[in-house]
Amino acid sequence: MKSNFVRNIWMTLVAIVTFINLNSTLLGAEMTNTPVPMAKMLSTNKMFSVDISSIGSTKYLQWETGLPLHEGPVIQNEVIVTHVPTGLYLDLWNSYAFSGKLSEYENYGNEIDFIFGWSKTTEKGWNWDVGMAYINEPPFGTWGKNDSIWPYVKFGKNQKVLGQEVNFYGRFDSYTPLRGSGYKGDKIFSLGTETTFEVTSWLSVPVKSDFGYVTEGMGMNTGGFRWKGQIGTEWKVLSWMKITFPTATVYRDLGWNEYKSDWMFWGGFKISL
Repeated sequence: MKSNFVRNIWMTLVAIVTFINLNSTLLGAEMTNTPVPMAKMLSTNKMFSVDISSIGSTKYLQWETGLPLHEGPVIQNEVIVTHVPTGLYLDLWNSYAFSGKLSEYENYGNEIDFIFGWSKTTEKGWNWDVGMAYINEPPFGTWGKNDSIWPYVKFGKNQKVLGQEVNFYGRFDSYTPLRGSGYKGDKIFSLGTETTFEVTSWLSVPVKSDFGYVTEGMGMNTGGFRWKGQIGTEWKVLSWMKITFPTATVYRDLGWNEYKSDWMFWGGFKISL
């Protein structure tokens, strides 16, 4: 019953965002009384874009700190609807653990995030991503308590390094627990670089390196430095679909005594409409 419930919600969301995307394109054509071929519908010249992704991971480590939230395998799905002219986006993300009950408070492998943000890149390479997430933690449905809010700011600049475009960025995250949450809150300050090596027209290798300072350790009452590295492969199987496998994310303790170094191995797919 639990799996059917999650699957039905996921399929409904996919149908809704796909309808919004196609309907906005068709509406524009109707106003100009011009027929729109399918190729035009799927082009980048549109009012809205939709990104749908799903990955399977060996475990769930909190993405910015590396804190282990679930030691077993998880499936993590995401739907992002972006208003292309402004860069404003709505993001629905969820994690589903293969083990543990959906209503189990201690099992943070199950999670639903509701995110609103603004992301943009200028012609000169300046880029930013600013947003706010509401993190719905188990037990679900207890709005305003047992959960967390997560404002974040990322600001960067694309630069050419030996002919390769690299984004140098700074990022700030603030996890604020609501009443009854198992977290004690945290702030993360990080500096990093990210780039994608284009091996062929259908294979690319994204690489990321990020050094950060975590103030409170998400409840461990001690701060410290950590390094996060990530490398993977993206296989372009269709013009609108990529396979992201394999990918490894590694977290390395740099003096955070109560925190262990860890890693996760994951892969999945991404559809861009």
